[in-house]
Amino acid sequence: MKHRLVIIIIIILLVLIIWVLYEQNKPEPAPPHDANNSHNEDSTQITELPVNEDGLFMVIIPQNLFGGENKTAEDIANSYLSNPNHDRILTNVIPNSDGSVTMLLTLGQLTAFKENCYITSQFHITYDVESIIEVIIEDILFVEVTVLVNRILFINNEFERLMCSIVLFNNAGTYQVLSGVPPDEWHTTITIKDVDTGEIIRQTYYPNDDMYKVY
Repeated sequence: MKHRLVIIIIIILLVLIIWVLYEQNKPEPAPPHDANNSHNEDSTQITELPVNEDGLFMVIIPQNLFGGENKTAEDIANSYLSNPNHDRILTNVIPNSDGSVTMLLTLGQLTAFKENCYITSQFHITYDVESIIEVIIEDILFVEVTVLVNRILFINNEFERLMCSIVLFNNAGTYQVLSGVPPDEWHTTITIKDVDTGEIIRQTYYPNDDMYKVY
């Protein structure tokens, strides 16, 4: 159990590090892969997000998107705000009594955050992976995601199995709440398929009670 928790923490930290590096270097966004041209949403579309008196967008991130009960709202707020580069990422992070956090974002920060969710979901481009062939985001809000893998390599690679669950559902849920979906209504279905046979290896609906479990 302790080993699995360490792996989960490493993955979450990896995503945060990539986010920081992205903000520092500002590469051109990778062109979306979508044969049906479905990933065409304007990343600045924030019509449903509330804005505070300072003109900052208020985004509530639910507890189940940053480790569930293993992480408190204070933990996650402190992890962001103790980062020396946090001013390049977020304006402020406020812990809430229900375990969620409220992030205050400028339009630029909101746009970069959403772009990062897409970029860090493209494992076959972003990371050095051996079993993951392609990540297909089937719709604008990550409600359906399909991952094509080499079945044998995937089954024997615990770290990449975790990436295909924790990182993907985290990015999907985060992208949705950044787009105005209520924090208790985000959801996604992740389907893992063998690239050669089309066999469905796993299909999982998130959120669920075992979402941080290693499958």
